[in-house]
Amino acid sequence: MTVAISLKDIDEYTPISSAIVQTANVRDLFNFQSPLKEDTYFFGRARFIQDVVNAATLGQNSSIFGLRKSGKTSAAYAVARRSKAAHVNTVYIDCQNPSIHARRWHELLLFVLLKTQEALNRRRSQPPGQLEVHKVSEWFIHSMLDSVSAARRPLLIQFDEIEQISPSTTASKHWREEDDALWFWQTIRSFSQNNAGQKISICFVGTSPQLIEMPKLQGVDNPVYLFAPKLFLPRLSLSEVSDMVKKLGFLMGLDFTDEAIAEIHYRYAGHPFFSRQLCSRIHVSLGSCRPVRVLRKTVQDVDAAYQAEIDHYLEGILLNIRENYADEFDALVRFCRGDQSELDEILEKEPTLVDHLVGYGLIERQGAKVAIVFDNLPRIVDRLSPRRPTEEQAWTEIMVGRNRIERSIRLAILLELRRLTETEVEEISTASLREENITMYRNCGMEALLDPNRSSLYLIELLRTVRHEAIFPYLGERRREILELIDTLNRLRKDAHARMLSGSELEKARGAIAVLERWFPFVGS
Repeated sequence: MTVAISLKDIDEYTPISSAIVQTANVRDLFNFQSPLKEDTYFFGRARFIQDVVNAATLGQNSSIFGLRKSGKTSAAYAVARRSKAAHVNTVYIDCQNPSIHARRWHELLLFVLLKTQEALNRRRSQPPGQLEVHKVSEWFIHSMLDSVSAARRPLLIQFDEIEQISPSTTASKHWREEDDALWFWQTIRSFSQNNAGQKISICFVGTSPQLIEMPKLQGVDNPVYLFAPKLFLPRLSLSEVSDMVKKLGFLMGLDFTDEAIAEIHYRYAGHPFFSRQLCSRIHVSLGSCRPVRVLRKTVQDVDAAYQAEIDHYLEGILLNIRENYADEFDALVRFCRGDQSELDEILEKEPTLVDHLVGYGLIERQGAKVAIVFDNLPRIVDRLSPRRPTEEQAWTEIMVGRNRIERSIRLAILLELRRLTETEVEEISTASLREENITMYRNCGMEALLDPNRSSLYLIELLRTVRHEAIFPYLGERRREILELIDTLNRLRKDAHARMLSGSELEKARGAIAVLERWFPFVGS
């Protein structure tokens, strides 16, 4: 027997008999991967959703930004559903769909118009057959205003996955490198501002708010710069997590204790996707015998096996912040490594400088202090930003690599000189070596001179030797690059520096050693 139970049947979690649950066809209600299109399984954020709807009734623009899998699209769907009750017409554009971002700017404007007329039950417009591209904007604005005026209701257009039609983040070349983004958003801005008394608003939905943060697009004033307030999707409160977990768990025969729910909220700070996925794994781990009570210990045990997936997800978020908001990433790195004063001061005096860290829910204020929301962050930060070695460690690393390269070059030169005539060797030695090393060569031979334990041959002398095209003729056009790399290592000597080694110098030395070791493999002592 299969028993169908709806959330509507639940009245303050009325007890359900074990017999019904045990015979029910238990479906994993936590494991929703796609955005939620119905209110039935959508929990929390009611005030945030209502604020977006209220803004639309007033013709004010809005935004919904947040981490991947944080529920942005589900929230956009909720806005559309609740806008109906507020007598607001909505149009939803999924920019992630290749059929959207593959369009050129004027083609996408036509698509937006047709979707709007469809939502307003208006006759679909078609542009004149020979409409020139530069006149598309004028025709679009006229047609849109005509349709919106006839509807006599506010219009909200939601652009989801806004990154896909933004210059710095899109996969489509014409949006990234050409003027499509500029012309498209200039037209949208003109349309929304020249509304002839109608209330028209735009809602930007996505992971990165860069589009409305950049003052310029392709060197021209960004038409949507600060066009909408930058709003981040809030995490679920403890009571909202409890409501979600208890209601869905009830239908699956899972009785989560208050302590277990508090543990879920503590571990994932109200992130709905993480919380749902953890509960899904708990459902699988407990087998089919229901009802069953879920304890805090169960949450802890199941979560331990879930960390690798969480690390992978958070790493993607931190990579995005490192690439697009380097100052905030650096502040987070220092915070994770014990320097708490900087973030405390920033949040106290200029919180907008770290608004992405706060907005994405990676850090939060707890009283007078700042706290990391996810315990995994310090470990992932260390992986993405290896700790800088001390000054002594950096110099030691360079000296060891430099000595290793020098010994390899000595041996390689020796092998090269063995195939040359005495006259050629004499010529190269005279042009490359210091006077005492020329004398040593003449008295003891080249093998003694190139022995690192018997001569004081400097790297600069090896550098001069490599300049001769008779040595290593196979280098060809790469000779100049090799010489520059040897020169880089020659200049980076601790005895020649009384200052700290900069990060760029250390990376340059590491790069030089890596390339030279490919050309002159280390052969041991």
